[in-house]
Amino acid sequence: MKQLQKQEDHLMTGISYKKFSSQYNMKSFSGVQYGEVQGFLVTLSEGAGYKSASVCVSFPTPEVEQTLLAELYAPEMAKQYRLQGVQRMNTGVLTLVFYDNPGTLKRMQAFFNWFFPHLREIGAQGVSHCAICGQPFGELPGSLKFCNGVVMPVHDSCVQSVKREIAQEMEEFHAEPKQYGRGFFGGLLGGIVGAIPWAIVYYLGYFVGWLGLLIGFTVKKGYELLGGKPGRAKFWIILLITLLSVAFGQLLGDGIELAKAIADGDLPLFTYSQIPGLIIDSLIIDSDYLRATLLNFVIGVIFAMLGIFGILREVKQEGRVGEIEWIDVEPTTL
Repeated sequence: MKQLQKQEDHLMTGISYKKFSSQYNMKSFSGVQYGEVQGFLVTLSEGAGYKSASVCVSFPTPEVEQTLLAELYAPEMAKQYRLQGVQRMNTGVLTLVFYDNPGTLKRMQAFFNWFFPHLREIGAQGVSHCAICGQPFGELPGSLKFCNGVVMPVHDSCVQSVKREIAQEMEEFHAEPKQYGRGFFGGLLGGIVGAIPWAIVYYLGYFVGWLGLLIGFTVKKGYELLGGKPGRAKFWIILLITLLSVAFGQLLGDGIELAKAIADGDLPLFTYSQIPGLIIDSLIIDSDYLRATLLNFVIGVIFAMLGIFGILREVKQEGRVGEIEWIDVEPTTL
């Protein structure tokens, strides 16, 4: 399936982001900024708590692509550049999501200074190649199109091919039975698995955005492995289970702390089996603990949402198959 969706009508960029884009001579279109950065077409957009840069890029081999993705997922990227999420679409678009905070634009500029020369070093191709098929522009005509909130260089014939595929997939999509119950159960199992590393890191006193990506991935994978089907409900199921998994991970982290206290002899009157009751009683009786737990949950949700931004976006568009719009950006052809 060509993972595309109807572009969002509420896309917009603020004054500071527009100023940032001006150093790359970018143009405005439908609420985004787009332009060529060192041979690669880039679209800038932002939302609540994040800024994103969508790069049209084709790689010489799948191995080169996977190596780059592994580099981008490294924890050092989040620490150095505030990179919190990465989404690779089938259309040749790599979307990079940055945690928005004072100083983020400077971090993004430093990231750009590393990233685009690195793309050239590994043999990646940019604006000279179609974002759909990955082939160079030659005799086949092409142009800049706006779709899914991203400006892309594409062959006109590739756009028509995608439209035909979508029409066929629409029929198959509506014909499939939607087994949401089994998918929900599978998502819960996946959420428990993903919450374990979250609990360990939370116990150590940290929040890490890419662990939100891990939770979202395990929830989505569990949903699909047990037969959950694509549909509009899939987005809400994964979102709900992710939130529950964050809460479970935090309480599990508190449970680990209590277990350590019992093991060290700091709570001699309690046993391991009483840990769930201790946590529940503390939430009911201790207002300070309840307040701290809720605050940590909110912070955890923010980091988790940044981490699973790409996954939720991908899942959402599964339920919007066929609602694609391709809009001409510039009259000139490639």
